[in-house]
Amino acid sequence: MPLDLDNGLPAIEVRFGSNTNDETCFLCHVDSCAAMNTGNLLMHEWIMTTYPGIVCSYEKFDDENPFEPLSLACAVSIEDLTATYGQLTSVVTYHTQYRDKKGASIKLSFGLGAEVAVNAIIGLPTLRKWKASIDIGNDIFVSTLLDLSFPLFYQGADSGLPSTVTFKKEDFVRPRPITKVGRAFVVQTDDISTGITDASRFDAAIIASVEDMSRGYLQRKVEDKE
Repeated sequence: MPLDLDNGLPAIEVRFGSNTNDETCFLCHVDSCAAMNTGNLLMHEWIMTTYPGIVCSYEKFDDENPFEPLSLACAVSIEDLTATYGQLTSVVTYHTQYRDKKGASIKLSFGLGAEVAVNAIIGLPTLRKWKASIDIGNDIFVSTLLDLSFPLFYQGADSGLPSTVTFKKEDFVRPRPITKVGRAFVVQTDDISTGITDASRFDAAIIASVEDMSRGYLQRKVEDKE
């Protein structure tokens, strides 16, 4: 085909965790025409199970405080909108090692779906919030909000679990919330969830949603009003 081709899509390595003791890193693609942050559900279930300390919150569409799954109609063909195929059914929010210029901690959320092929994509709303610039010529990603620059890594769309990992959806351990005395997360052979409901895992969030069509397309800003 008489077209130039380069499968090396730009990504940055993001440092997750609330402190250096629970820090872990993984690559997030940053130049994807994505309208929001998205990720593969199974991959992030493995991350949450393996590194629970980096998780700020986790919500499913059918929890006791339900939300409407977002259909990825542009990415997959959906015939039955009552099914969850091709939909973002969960939202995970991670702590990161970064702060803005005012010292506020930065968190990063991803909408998760089983059919999302790419492990982690940082979409346009976060890029705008971070005041980000992608400098392909100098191979750097610059965020004015974070006052940081990140080296760009080029690779095919990161997809699937690490080759050394064996993990199934049945292995997922939902992280417990962080309390005043620390994270209520203990893995034991006799650890059972009797009496633990979705509502008891996380306090109900107060969410404000603002939709904007001023540019001729939908922009939605969702803010936590805690």
